[in-house]
Amino acid sequence: MAAQPPHAFYLHCVAPYPFADSVQPVSSMAAEWINEPVEVRVDFCGTRILPRAMHWNNQIYRIRHVNMVHSTQEGATKLFFFSVSDATNYFKLQLNTANLEWKLVELYSGS
Repeated sequence: MAAQPPHAFYLHCVAPYPFADSVQPVSSMAAEWINEPVEVRVDFCGTRILPRAMHWNNQIYRIRHVNMVHSTQEGATKLFFFSVSDATNYFKLQLNTANLEWKLVELYSGS
């Protein structure tokens, strides 16, 4: 009998990032600059970070897709950017590796 994974989320971590199958053009959505601190729940999968949910503005957003990940360097600090989406919105999240703080940088909504 094969050994079972130690955690329920293990199987989700084996697959690559869950990229969106069909992406709505951002140009048809309203863009908003937010730049506010948020709380983000993540799964660590090997060397990858998978954002799963975000708490912002007294609401929890379940992240359904990680659409893109990139990083930049600001002096000695590495910043990671995660373009993610839920059922109706696209978010640009920033992780600051110096202080491990998350920010919601941009919000694109269809409404």
